[in-house]
Amino acid sequence: DDWRTCASFFFLFAKLANLVLFFQTDKKLTMWYAIGLVVLFIAFPEPPYSGEGPVKQLRGPTLKEMLDDNEDTAWIVLFYAPWASPSVRAVAPFTKLSRIYASERLVFGKIDISRYPPEADRYKIDMSYRTKQLPTVILFEKGKETARQPKFVNN
Repeated sequence: DDWRTCASFFFLFAKLANLVLFFQTDKKLTMWYAIGLVVLFIAFPEPPYSGEGPVKQLRGPTLKEMLDDNEDTAWIVLFYAPWASPSVRAVAPFTKLSRIYASERLVFGKIDISRYPPEADRYKIDMSYRTKQLPTVILFEKGKETARQPKFVNN
C-alpha cells in the first residue's frame, strides 16, 4: 500500500531472519533476542491511525439505535479490535474511503468490539486470538445487514 507498510513488513521479516540465524549459532543468544522482541512488541504496539475523516465512532448500546433511527441512510460499519494488527491497518483505508464516498445517504462508522463484546456476538464476529474475521465491514441498509466482508460461515 504505502512505503510505511512495506518498511514495517521488511523489518518484521528481518527480525525473524535474525532469530533464525541466532538459533543456528547460539541458543542462549536466541533466547535473549526473542525475549527482547517480545518486550518490544508489548511496549511499542503498532500505533492506531489518527487521521481526520467523516467516520463516526460508534458505541455498543447505541449502534442498533443509530441503525434503526436512520432507516433512509445506508451505513458501512467497520468492526475492529486494536489488538488485531489487520484491524489497525484497515482503519486508514477505511477513513480514506469515507472521505471520498460519505454523504447524507451513506454514513461510515466504526466500532471497537473489544470494548463491546455483545456487539460482536450480535453480529457473529469471532474475537478469538486466531480469528480471521477482524476487521469485518458490514453494510446496513434500512437498519438491516445486507452485505459483509469477510463472509460469515456457519460451521
